[in-house]
Amino acid sequence: MCIYYFFDQLKQPNTFLIYSSINFWIIISFLIYLSGTFFLYIYTDSMIKDKGFIRQYIIINSSFIILKGILFSIAMLMKSNKPNNQTFFPEDKLSADWNTNQSLQNLN
Repeated sequence: MCIYYFFDQLKQPNTFLIYSSINFWIIISFLIYLSGTFFLYIYTDSMIKDKGFIRQYIIINSSFIILKGILFSIAMLMKSNKPNNQTFFPEDKLSADWNTNQSLQNLN
């Protein structure tokens, strides 16, 4: 899903940089964490009794958790590009459309 998200973002003709959005940092943190620990978790079941493997497991898993946390914190510290005066329900626009004669003629 992460790769599909990036593919979809690259197909859009936006001119802004992809790493300037909050979504990029959240998606990339999931992608790096899951790709870094995927085979580690698969290999763990057969090597759980080896002490050397347990040390390496802790180092690898901890480093990817820390990296994921750093990338999440970058995403949370970024400022939103949306203006603050934007409302969720544009009531003024809806009432103005219903009060005009042109919108009433379109209904008939």
